[in-house]
Amino acid sequence: MKIVCDHCGETFEDGRGWSCIVGDEDGSEILGEAFDKDWMELGGKHYCPDCYQWDDDDNIVCNDGRKFDGDTHELIYVPVNLNELKPGDVLAGGECIFIYKGVDYEGKFNGTNTAIIYYACTNIKGGYTTIGPKIGVGGTETTCIKYHQAYTDERELLFAKLREKGYEWNAKDLKLVKI
Repeated sequence: MKIVCDHCGETFEDGRGWSCIVGDEDGSEILGEAFDKDWMELGGKHYCPDCYQWDDDDNIVCNDGRKFDGDTHELIYVPVNLNELKPGDVLAGGECIFIYKGVDYEGKFNGTNTAIIYYACTNIKGGYTTIGPKIGVGGTETTCIKYHQAYTDERELLFAKLREKGYEWNAKDLKLVKI
């Protein structure tokens, strides 16, 4: 078993330059050595020492955007504040990853005035990607879906799905470009 950082792709090597140990079928020995060298396993992912840091509250903040409790190693959900969002922010929540455009304050979506308008959205479970501007993803006050700034892997998935449809995101100009 090799230990690979899920953020940067670095492979753990022990002091002898080994990335795995013969006879260590379950990987516990090499994993123990990685932990001794400050590698972390958090949320089912491995992080090398360069891909996380401790914050002032003793939480672990990973370079992919995830934050974990320093004691329990449980993911700390950091919800977005609707009033602080900017067009172009990439958000995730429920089954969707999307590029935020704004809020439907005119009540066109199911009569709520807090539905999100997006530039593009991919539905993880359903496997489909839609190009905006459309109204959807769910209202921020009318559903129990909580949104967070998309983690690196979520962003990469959305952008890969956009490329499959022949688009790329131009963050500077806030628009989808046909490629």
